[in-house]
Amino acid sequence: MIIKIVRLGQAIQEATLPAGTTVAQAVNAACDGLELTIDAVSNEIRVNGQKADDDTVLEDGDIVTAVPAAKGGNL
Repeated sequence: MIIKIVRLGQAIQEATLPAGTTVAQAVNAACDGLELTIDAVSNEIRVNGQKADDDTVLEDGDIVTAVPAAKGGNL
């Protein structure tokens, strides 16, 4: 199956993964070689715009979006 992995503010990756792949497995595959974990990449994961858990099973054509934690500043 082919899915897209998006990190807001970053490039979109397209990945070919086996059926039954979970959100955590997809994000970890996208981070492979970058020494990042799903926790370091995102504060929230969405699949097709809906909040998803790490163990959500993906389907062909899904779009996984990693939403980073909001950063504040001084006013």
